[in-house]
Amino acid sequence: MNSEQRNLILFELDKARRDYEYMHDDTRFYDGKIVALEEVCRILHIKNE
Repeated sequence: MNSEQRNLILFELDKARRDYEYMHDDTRFYDGKIVALEEVCRILHIKNE
């Protein structure tokens, strides 16, 4: 995995977290997206802060 791919994953995770904060009515999509992206980071040993 190259740094561009790693940065894209981290960008998507950060974006999902920010979107989650603004979605007060239905956050199920973002819950799943965040969990999935965190799992990708864990599997690929990408540090996500």
